[in-house]
Amino acid sequence: LCPLIARPENVYKSLIKCLDAVQIGALPLLSDTPPYSALAKEVPELAGLLVANEAEAWIERIESVAAHADSARRLYDALVRYVTRHHGADQAGARLLSLMPREAAG
Repeated sequence: LCPLIARPENVYKSLIKCLDAVQIGALPLLSDTPPYSALAKEVPELAGLLVANEAEAWIERIESVAAHADSARRLYDALVRYVTRHHGADQAGARLLSLMPREAAG
């Protein structure tokens, strides 16, 4: 579970908790606030990961995920595809190389 209160300073948070969840094979449920809300804009099928910041919404989503394992698995698979495409080792290496001076990059 990745609840996050909508505060100005939280706009600068990253998706690290989401990435950590994928790394351990867990389906994260995320507050529907930045930075997590950007996921649904990039990949609409991931909107099911987002939860309104209300206790009842969290309870309902947790119960829904527990009751619908097939849907949860599809969400998880879609998230793994997103993470692999946008945050995998190839992308990280390319970003690091782009920051290096041209002479050092080879």
